[in-house]
Amino acid sequence: MTSCATLLVHLISPLSAVAQDYPIRPIKIVVPFAPGGSTDIVARMLGQRLATSMRQPVIVENKPGATGILGVDAVAKAQPDGYTLLVTTSSSLMSSRFMYEKLPFIVERDLSLVYQVAQVPAVLVVNSDLRVNSASELLKYVSTNKGKLAYGSWGLGTPAHLAGAYMDFKQHGEMAHAVYKGESLVMQELLAGRVHMAFITASIAAPHIAAGNVRGLAVTSARRTPSLPQVPTMQEQGVLDPAYRLTGWIGLAVPASTPSAIVKRLNDETRKAVQEEGFRSRVTELGMDPLADSSPEAFKSAFQHDLPIWGELIKQAGIKPQ
Repeated sequence: MTSCATLLVHLISPLSAVAQDYPIRPIKIVVPFAPGGSTDIVARMLGQRLATSMRQPVIVENKPGATGILGVDAVAKAQPDGYTLLVTTSSSLMSSRFMYEKLPFIVERDLSLVYQVAQVPAVLVVNSDLRVNSASELLKYVSTNKGKLAYGSWGLGTPAHLAGAYMDFKQHGEMAHAVYKGESLVMQELLAGRVHMAFITASIAAPHIAAGNVRGLAVTSARRTPSLPQVPTMQEQGVLDPAYRLTGWIGLAVPASTPSAIVKRLNDETRKAVQEEGFRSRVTELGMDPLADSSPEAFKSAFQHDLPIWGELIKQAGIKPQ
């Protein structure tokens, strides 16, 4: 009995030491996109707060390429010791699953989801000359103006592309899909009338909606977003299709097999950061909804819920795996 107890102590003590000692050196956050975007901004804000609370430098490394795959894969293959973190988006973890025949990683096998930092609802906006005032009116308009409309996005597999393609599919609208290199360019084309509608982030849409240059018809989140309280949800307007309630997100992950004690520490420290007023207000300014309380279990559940919806949207958009 004594020998069994001694063995148990030896098995548990390394984990306890990890929890007590971590971190003892600088931490790296990998962002799988170029500097300056909303994911990069959130990662740097989080890094600053983790550096203060965990008393170690936190370095943000941008590793863009292949729609986020390169950066995600780098973290998936990193040592599971809590010193390489990933701040990324829903599209880099979910769209890629259905857009590429061979991925170098599988999220469920190679990553541990730690904290869902913020949800990123899209805003359905239309050119101000389009004579529709609600989401339900737009759906009818798309159906009755077959082949006359265009929607914009900033790339294949992005939420803007998938939502627009889904609307086109359901309404038999035969809309043209115009692809640009960024959301700002989509908005410019919308303002110029070269595209008629787009699903776009609140941070890009809000100033133009306020100025009356475009019309905000709906947000895709379950609740109205704080940065656009005057814009109703799809559900409020009777559009109950769950595909229109799909929101993106930004989250924190680590390599699989990272000790549970470290995952818990990172979750706790991230929660403190997200609950800090300055962090929350800045994230809201970026058009996102910060999540004051998230857990690895809740994050995993959200991922499992959204993944098949993304898959169906990509299939209906006609995107063939590369």
